[in-house]
Amino acid sequence: MLLSIAVLSIACNKSEQSNTKTKNEDLANEYFKRAKEYFEQEDYKTAVSLLDSALLSQPGHASSLATRASAKFNLKDYDGSIEDYNQSIALWPKDEANKSILASLYLERGDAYYTMTKFDLAIADFTKAIELEPTNTLAFIYRGDAKDDAGFQKEAIEDYSKAIELNPSESSAFYNRAVAKQNMEDPKGACEDFKKAAELGSKEAEVYAAQCK
Repeated sequence: MLLSIAVLSIACNKSEQSNTKTKNEDLANEYFKRAKEYFEQEDYKTAVSLLDSALLSQPGHASSLATRASAKFNLKDYDGSIEDYNQSIALWPKDEANKSILASLYLERGDAYYTMTKFDLAIADFTKAIELEPTNTLAFIYRGDAKDDAGFQKEAIEDYSKAIELNPSESSAFYNRAVAKQNMEDPKGACEDFKKAAELGSKEAEVYAAQCK
């Protein structure tokens, strides 16, 4: 009889724990859903507050961490943003189905590093994004930007050229490659790219293209 009571007690405890876990997950999902609405309205402070509550309910809620990271980035809390991206990347499943999401997380964390002028860390994250998603045009452009600002113009041009190969209608790749060519004192090559970027709709490029002979 004593054994039966003990087994029943363990079963009840497991059931209570399971119910509590389910309630916490539901609560976290509800906070997350509301936070997304505020995020989309660009009310990032309210979004962060709701995501804080989601993560109190379920500390390992990876989607809340990723969204809070993005909200903090928009609030210029770059250190806080990177900390959340670190946790989100660590928690996110590493299977084939999640490669694209992981690539985006590395891309966004890299952007935070880039904004803080930590170009080596930014380049490493953009490279990781490319490894996960080799056809990600934006990753090549971002890595090119980081390399250009770090003084590696030749390597930057290679990344912009790859982005153009992947998407020939991407005006920013032509514009940024033109800037890198300017930095390498290649005015002719820069003008060619500024003109192409202008043709593709870049207003910034139009200004420079007009100055080309």
